[in-house]
Amino acid sequence: MQQRLFAETPGSIEPPETGLYLGTSGWSYADWEGTLYPEALPSGSRLAEYVKRYATVEIDSTFYGTPRRSTVQNWREVSPDGFLFAAKFPQEFCSPVARASSSLGASDGPKR
Repeated sequence: MQQRLFAETPGSIEPPETGLYLGTSGWSYADWEGTLYPEALPSGSRLAEYVKRYATVEIDSTFYGTPRRSTVQNWREVSPDGFLFAAKFPQEFCSPVARASSSLGASDGPKR
């Protein structure tokens, strides 16, 4: 479970310029500890720390499946008003080429 960033409300966030949202392709990277995240930060606290610095994040996991309602509610509780989640379309809506390229291994090369 994510830690709440703020006691009652996560506050609000605005992009640095109108319509310009800066973020990354996820927030749950252990190798960010010591740079973006404090050392030994519990994995369940990463989103709460992430939203202090960025106004958006891509959710890659939605490509593979629909998150539980409780998971999405938790993300919302932790994030401030104005924070944008950019969810990937589920793979069943993508073209066969996109589905093939998303399943490539490091040395598999293109699939046709």
